[in-house]
Amino acid sequence: MLEHLRNTLKHTVIYSLGNLSTKIIGLILLPLYTSYLTTEEYGILSILEVTSQFFVALVGLGLSRGMMRWYAVEEDSKTRGIIVFTVFTALLFLSVFINIVFYPFNKTFSNLFFDHQNFSGYFMLLWMWVGLEVLTRVPFDLFRLKEKSLIFIILVVVKFISVLLFNIYFIVTLKMGVEGIILSQVLGNLLVMIGTLPFLLRNMRFSFRMRLFVEMSNFSVPLVVSTVATMALTLSDRYLIKYFLDYAEVGIYSLGYKVASVINLFLVQSFLLGFAPLAYRIFDQPEARRYFAKITTYFTLSMIILALVLIFYSKEVIAVFASSNQEYLLAYNVIPLLCLAVIFRGLFSVVSMGLHYTKKTKYTTYIAVFIAVFNIGINFILIPSFGIYGAALASILANLMMTLLFYIYSQRYYPINYEFGRLLKLFGIGFLLFFVANFTMNFGFWSGIFVKTLLLVLFPVLLYLIKFYESVELSSLQGAWIKWRNPAGWSKNLRNFGAGSSINKENKHE
Repeated sequence: MLEHLRNTLKHTVIYSLGNLSTKIIGLILLPLYTSYLTTEEYGILSILEVTSQFFVALVGLGLSRGMMRWYAVEEDSKTRGIIVFTVFTALLFLSVFINIVFYPFNKTFSNLFFDHQNFSGYFMLLWMWVGLEVLTRVPFDLFRLKEKSLIFIILVVVKFISVLLFNIYFIVTLKMGVEGIILSQVLGNLLVMIGTLPFLLRNMRFSFRMRLFVEMSNFSVPLVVSTVATMALTLSDRYLIKYFLDYAEVGIYSLGYKVASVINLFLVQSFLLGFAPLAYRIFDQPEARRYFAKITTYFTLSMIILALVLIFYSKEVIAVFASSNQEYLLAYNVIPLLCLAVIFRGLFSVVSMGLHYTKKTKYTTYIAVFIAVFNIGINFILIPSFGIYGAALASILANLMMTLLFYIYSQRYYPINYEFGRLLKLFGIGFLLFFVANFTMNFGFWSGIFVKTLLLVLFPVLLYLIKFYESVELSSLQGAWIKWRNPAGWSKNLRNFGAGSSINKENKHE
């Protein structure tokens, strides 16, 4: 089990470094957006972004997940190549199909979303963005399956740097506004598709298997329904805020959501990128359930620490980057609520894996649809009364309920003894520090940062005082301190840390 934990940690760290670089680029884009876009325009951009995410999930049919499930357990390299070709061919057809079919209705979509036809050109670019985003998921998932995490993050960084440069050119130089941002995404994905095409071709066997496609579709389509329902849960609040309030409120809420989503992008997605392929390989091994319980505890610990960092310092960061438009500062007020919602969503992504291992994906559909309906209903109640705070509260309640339901159903088919006592201690200390940090609101800029930094340092100390750590963990931490305290040995330690696993070596021999 220890080797599985180390392998998960290694790939999570590598993926996190890649995702961290994208967040740094995102921070560079933040002052660009807040300087050149009004809160209303930022709200329009947010609506288009969530629309693209919705259609990427719908058009992709969840086939990338099906590829991962079939590829991970397949040992024959020829069959693996057929799996990749079958999935990519199907997605290529769907991507072209959506661009052809939706093209005549761009004005209709513009009227539907914005009550006029002026943004029909946005939607033409949007469908191109969706199609390319669907296709690029195949090589990215293939890099994950082969545990080529370094190549994965290099491509991620290249893509986001390209998008950054295109954004600067289109927004600052050509003054294209929102349209320039969408065009940047199209060109960034196109570059990635061209760059990864040789790798894809090397890993394909040019044989489309309809039977294989049907089997993967039977597995994936229920996941699509659940994914779309989950996205309705996470994205519908933007549409409803626009319906009840205005685009400015959408922009403010979206900025707060973007900050809270650092937990999802930097940690949750990074963790799942390294965890999911390994989990599919070991779920039937004797030590797997204990490993899943331990990894859930460590994952929750990491999410809470990152949430506290975002909550403690986001106000100062927004004040610096959005100094030209003080309206954006209002986003800070919803960040603590949204961080809690994102933590619950991260937990759901872990506890629901049991249904994937046992191929009981129909339950993910039932739960996700129910929660989506519940979320939309409660948003209709809370947003008119509490505005964007009502939307944030609805997100907390819906994600908490979804996590509980997935836990209940996953336990029926793949029971895991999670460490609930330790999880309660984590949340308890996290809430305590958040409560204390609220008293720093009246402090000066630097004195407030100093006190909040001190509270963060106290977090692991308080956990030690309430006996959160197990003896083996304390021994491991002590060993890690001895290993890493001398900077002279960092180079050797990093080489050992980045060394490929036995699985990775096997992939190299394929």
